Amino acid sequence: MTAFTNCTACQADATTHFKHLGPLCESCFCTSVEKRVRKNTNFAPQTPINIFDDHYINALVAEHILKNILKGPWKIQRTTNLDIATVLAWSADDEASARLNAAITETPQPCTPALPLSGLTNQELITYAHAKGITGNHPQQTPLQKLFLTLEQKSPGAITNLAKNLRPHD
Repeated sequence: MTAFTNCTACQADATTHFKHLGPLCESCFCTSVEKRVRKNTNFAPQTPINIFDDHYINALVAEHILKNILKGPWKIQRTTNLDIATVLAWSADDEASARLNAAITETPQPCTPALPLSGLTNQELITYAHAKGITGNHPQQTPLQKLFLTLEQKSPGAITNLAKNLRPHD
């Protein structure tokens, strides 16, 4: 990546620039992402953390971040069994898509496992994965997700706010 300017946190060369974060170096960007996930994570000690693995990069990123931020007695692993999953590696884009679909179709949303990545956009997850050397398959981008990307570029934070505030009809 090309440096935009100096990192607003440490003054090193910035390698990322998200409007809502400003220019950051890779290290400060990753620290920022991990802090945001930590705020969105509340697991009781000794609770098994089973991340649903749909064979896309989000599950790998979730596992990496949770292992970095949760120190202690947690057993963190990926599973392909949705019935025992305690974590879905959904981004804000995924959560907003699900909530928007539920609101439009007036379909109640089922109780879901924890969503620790729901405060991050897909683009932030991809950037984090690149910075940490995490490789994997990327899900096919839907037309709605392409719209979300455009919306996020024009109005930073819009997708996260949509995911948090859009409620399906009761």
